[in-house]
Amino acid sequence: MYWYAKLILGLIVIAIVGILILIFHRHIPGLSSGSKAAQAGESAAAEIIEIPKAMVSIDDVVSHPAVTVDGEEAADAADADATSPEPPGADPELDRKLAIVIRHLAAEEYTNAGLLAEKIVRDLGESAVFSAAWKKAVRSLSAANTGILFSDIPNPEKVAYTVTSGDTLVGIAKKFNTTVSLIQKANALEETNALIFPRQTLHVYDAAWRIRVSKRHFLLLLMDGDRLVKTYNIGIGRQDRTPDGGFKVIIKQREPVWWRGGRAIRFGAPDNVLGTRWLGLEPVGETSSSLTGYGIHGTWEPETVGSAVSKGCIRMLNADVEELFNIVPVGTAVTIDN
Repeated sequence: MYWYAKLILGLIVIAIVGILILIFHRHIPGLSSGSKAAQAGESAAAEIIEIPKAMVSIDDVVSHPAVTVDGEEAADAADADATSPEPPGADPELDRKLAIVIRHLAAEEYTNAGLLAEKIVRDLGESAVFSAAWKKAVRSLSAANTGILFSDIPNPEKVAYTVTSGDTLVGIAKKFNTTVSLIQKANALEETNALIFPRQTLHVYDAAWRIRVSKRHFLLLLMDGDRLVKTYNIGIGRQDRTPDGGFKVIIKQREPVWWRGGRAIRFGAPDNVLGTRWLGLEPVGETSSSLTGYGIHGTWEPETVGSAVSKGCIRMLNADVEELFNIVPVGTAVTIDN
């Protein structure tokens, strides 16, 4: 066979093999998936972040999985399509920062979570207060501070108090502007047993509690001086019946009786609207002394929280008002504004 015939025959064989590879390449393991698998492995490795138990600074974070925060739930964006567009108004950087806070919360590392969340809120600035981003960050801050307040974990805001002879829980609570309930919960003490003993160490949250109510945003802000600790959703009076001004808590009642038209309506009765707790308010300072009878209370109609439906009082979910009841003492200042 002549050399040029062999060349032509070789080219034909090569062409046939090439066509067969193009047709069947998807069915040959490794030809089409190798590069994609390598890319997927690199992508997955890039998204794995280990959050150590030690304090993590947001300023030191370069990247980690983003999350979407909605109420008290968060979904890790590592499970989402990385190419999917962000919804209008989304802030991926804020979500990435909050992802660290949420992981600390999941590990019950409340102090670390609280410090990080507080930094996020502070960095947002005053101009962001009540914005969607601010509310998202404050939800995590609130969760962290709930864990701090109602557990025995160490925290810079807590004082280690050594009980001396003659001390009582009531006296210690007054000394630190707190409540007996909060001391008990923060030290794993039985609520039905008020006994304490000399040389016993109690961890007591020392705070300058005050409450701010924003009617326009249907929010109650629990403050320690100028520092935001928690927010709660509220309902207010219809037709602007909730007054502005300065008040203070003068009475706290569990399972309150509602006085209406001189008639006492017992707790649990269908027409008692006060829910499980009542914090009665009294006007102070330049606020008109005629603004009496207002208070902060629970409700049996949770769907009304977030709207203006009451006769003028501030209503909360029963679980929320019970928590607030355990935190703030009688005498706590309350400011109501728009």
